Amino acid sequence: MKKISRKMLVAMMLLSCGVAHADDTNLIVQTKTGESKFALNTIKCIKLEDAGISVNINGGENVAFNYSDIDKLYFQMLVSMIESNNNVASFNVSIEGDGSTLFINGVDKVSNVNIYSMNGCIVKKMTNFSGTSIDISGLASGIYIIQVNNQALKFKK
Repeated sequence: MKKISRKMLVAMMLLSCGVAHADDTNLIVQTKTGESKFALNTIKCIKLEDAGISVNINGGENVAFNYSDIDKLYFQMLVSMIESNNNVASFNVSIEGDGSTLFINGVDKVSNVNIYSMNGCIVKKMTNFSGTSIDISGLASGIYIIQVNNQALKFKK
């Protein structure tokens, strides 16, 4: 029961990172022996395993932590005060009938787009995206989070 509770807590924390702006957020893992800091934009995948969590970095490095060794796990968001008169435009998504194309509505300019699986892995990453549709035919049926710049939505394929 304790393992399930820890996994659920970690999963809820990781799901909340889907709405964070990855360029300004770090995953911090404090253990009995020290602290590890990972910029979210360098993390390829975070796996919840029976004994602990595993963080896979874009370069291929894999860092594992046992649940029993973790004292604290949290996200550190760097916040800056920028005054702007521009309102953040909201966007929405729709999926074509056969489920192979995702349409993005309400994004007028070039954007960075990431699609995350529910286990926290980036399954599709596009920089300088300026279109209105994304081919998702290669994705399995399920729930995903799409992040466009600093906004995120959940969708079902």
